[in-house]
Amino acid sequence: MLIMEYLIKGATISGVWSQMFNMVMNNPGKELSPLLIMLQNVNPVESEVGDIVSTKLNEVYLKRKLNNINTVANTIFPLSLHRLARFDRERFFSNYLNLVPRMKAIDTRNRNGLYFERLIDFDGTRNINQLKFIINEFTARTGVRRSLLQASIFDPKRDHTRQAQVSFPCLQHVSFINQGSKLYVNAFYATQQLFDKAYGNLLGLVRLGNFMSREMNLTLGGVNCYVGVEKLERITKSDVDITSLLKTTTQYLEYAENNDV
Repeated sequence: MLIMEYLIKGATISGVWSQMFNMVMNNPGKELSPLLIMLQNVNPVESEVGDIVSTKLNEVYLKRKLNNINTVANTIFPLSLHRLARFDRERFFSNYLNLVPRMKAIDTRNRNGLYFERLIDFDGTRNINQLKFIINEFTARTGVRRSLLQASIFDPKRDHTRQAQVSFPCLQHVSFINQGSKLYVNAFYATQQLFDKAYGNLLGLVRLGNFMSREMNLTLGGVNCYVGVEKLERITKSDVDITSLLKTTTQYLEYAENNDV
C-alpha cells in the first residue's frame, strides 16, 4: 500500500528525514510515493551532524553493521578528500579517481560504480567530467543556458540489467539552477531506501551543492530531491531499533516545532 503525493520541507536534514520516517511509521504500508523533499536555507550543514537524530541513526547502523551516515554521504561527495586536496579542484578530482579501484576492491557493492565517480568520470575513460564542464562553462561567460547545468548518473548501457535487485544507481540525475547569487540542487531518485541511505544521501547532496556553489562563485540556496518511491526496506516497523528511533525522531520534531528550528 502506498501513501500518495508527499511534499516535505525543512531547513535541516534531521528535520526532513524525521518527517519522512514518522510518516511511514504512522501510516499503513512502508512507502511514500511520490515524494518531494525541499531542503531550504541549509548552510551551514555540518553543524547539525551530531544531533540526536543523526547520533541515534549512527548508533543503530553500528549495531547492525551498516554504513554510517558519513560513509553514505561520501559516495555522493567525498568531503574528506576535498579537504585533503586543500580545496584544489583538479587535485581533488585526480586524487579521487586514483582511489576508485581501491574503493571498489574494498567494498564489492561499489563494483558497478560510485555516484561521485559517475559525476566526474562518467564512462571510466577520464574524458567526461560533468562537474568540471558545468563549472567551466558557467564561470566562462554570463547567460549560460540553464539546461547545460545537469549531470547524469544512470547509464542505460551499463545499468539496464535483468537483475532482480541492484544496489546502484538509485540516484539517477542531478541538475543545478542558479537564481541570482543562489544555487539550487535538484536530485532525482527512482527509489530510495529510507532507513539506511536517505539521511546520508541528503547530506552528500548538500555537500555536493556546497562544492558546486563555491566553484561557481555562488552560495547554496537549497536542495530539492524528488523520489519516485521512498521505502522502508529490510526491516520491520516492529523492530526494536525502529521503535526506538521513532521515539528519537518524535522528540526531535517536537523540539523543532517549539523552538522554530
